[in-house]
Amino acid sequence: CRHIEGTRCRAAACSCRGLTTCSNTRASSQRECRLVVHMRTTAQGVKEEALSPSMLMKEIVHILDRGSVAHNAGMDADGVKAGGWDLSTLACVVQHLEQVGWNNVLSVAPDTRSVCICITDEAGRSHALQLIVPNDYPASPPAASCELPEAVQLPEMQGAFSIMQVIDAYKRAIAKFQPVWRELELLDKDTWVLSPLSGLLSTPARRIALENLCSLQVSLSVDFPRDIPGYQFLGPESAISGYREKFSKGINLWDPSASVLDNLQRLLGTKFPSKQDAAEDNFRLECKICMEQELEGFLPTKVCDKCKAAFHESCLAEWLQSFVQDSCAGGAASFLAGEAGGRVLFGDCPNGEHKISLVVRK
Repeated sequence: CRHIEGTRCRAAACSCRGLTTCSNTRASSQRECRLVVHMRTTAQGVKEEALSPSMLMKEIVHILDRGSVAHNAGMDADGVKAGGWDLSTLACVVQHLEQVGWNNVLSVAPDTRSVCICITDEAGRSHALQLIVPNDYPASPPAASCELPEAVQLPEMQGAFSIMQVIDAYKRAIAKFQPVWRELELLDKDTWVLSPLSGLLSTPARRIALENLCSLQVSLSVDFPRDIPGYQFLGPESAISGYREKFSKGINLWDPSASVLDNLQRLLGTKFPSKQDAAEDNFRLECKICMEQELEGFLPTKVCDKCKAAFHESCLAEWLQSFVQDSCAGGAASFLAGEAGGRVLFGDCPNGEHKISLVVRK
């Protein structure tokens, strides 16, 4: 907000709540309210001006410690608020942020309702913990979110809640995820990961390139990351059948004391291609229908056995579905009884005059 000394503040977001003379004005020129400057952050989460918690509280008290505040804000004397909050609530938030340490605060919304805290784990990874502070804080806990493989359950707390208690719960969860993140980082470093393309800390799954048009999807256990992962080979059946057979025959030789990457390469008898020794064009799959690599978080997983073209399953299903209405008259596609839990949709491949089929799951 911007004010001129001696004039009535007209800024709706100003913490002075419409006092005749804004107490935050510096000199006689237009200046920004120090409280707002303190709470506003840059896109990188670095505060443009840092006030100490004590100075911040002095600013808040100076704004509210006037008899005309309640009248000008349209409230009863018992309901004096700053930015829509009771002064005691705002003071509690500031006090708890001081306990966290301002150097660990990435950003604070101008109304202090949204706070982003940085948590650094033992491996030096930075995790952004987003907190939404409720109106009745600390009677109710803040809502918390962070990119983690599993949701964090906050412990039952007696009495008043604290931001620090929430942070401690997330620190314990982050410590628990260290082993699975170490395994995933080996895959990220020494293989060509096709997906996910972002949010690597929030999922224990990776899709790894094996060769052109062939890939392996693995899902690691968060609790036992070196155990046999969930797996699925993706690509033309003629190409992935050999990989599937090798994996099935050697699965009893899986060694939990070795990394997931070492086990996979040993069982499949191959060294996975990596970004250091292979070109992206060798593994970049684009759907021949929408011409995109990623669609709503999914990569093309259906590969035609005839022409080796790749498709998003949703794109191919929509393509084949468009011909179903003509099937009774000998059209291009129809439904058939298929695998357990689904039906088979078949018809002309979008990339040629041969046939292609797709299992549509229930």
